[in-house]
Amino acid sequence: MRDRPCDRLSVREIATGAEASTTSIYTLFGSRENLIAAVRTRACVELGEVLGAVPATRDPVEDLLAIAAEYRRWALANRHRYASIFGGGVSYVPHGAPRDGDPAAALVDVVNRAHGPEYRIEDANRTAVAIWAALHGFITFETDGTLHGSYIDTVVPHAIRSLLAG
Repeated sequence: MRDRPCDRLSVREIATGAEASTTSIYTLFGSRENLIAAVRTRACVELGEVLGAVPATRDPVEDLLAIAAEYRRWALANRHRYASIFGGGVSYVPHGAPRDGDPAAALVDVVNRAHGPEYRIEDANRTAVAIWAALHGFITFETDGTLHGSYIDTVVPHAIRSLLAG
């Protein structure tokens, strides 16, 4: 699943890679679709953990740039798992404070710190989703060759600062 998109793998290929039987895969997950949904969910949780592990400093803008860099690094190193997150099966509807394992939690936290306690959680969620969408777009452009990584290195900080400023 690290080398190919999970939605293009058969249960037999997955079982072989896991040194398991197809019967055990079906016993654990019930169906190929449930297995793919589990992979998507796990990738989403893993990304949230990676972003949550970025150390906080006294400068929320620099923290946001560090989170963006880690998001991009993880996405490029785990292209198929990253793509699986956005392949359906995992939806994100921001409302209230983020849940544990929420990939946007680190973004919402930093946006809140940047704007202060008077910033409403709904506004922090909207800003975090806008930043997330921009990052996703840049990563998509990088992986499909539309934009070179060196250009993205320069434009991401500008985009994040602009979105954060509103």
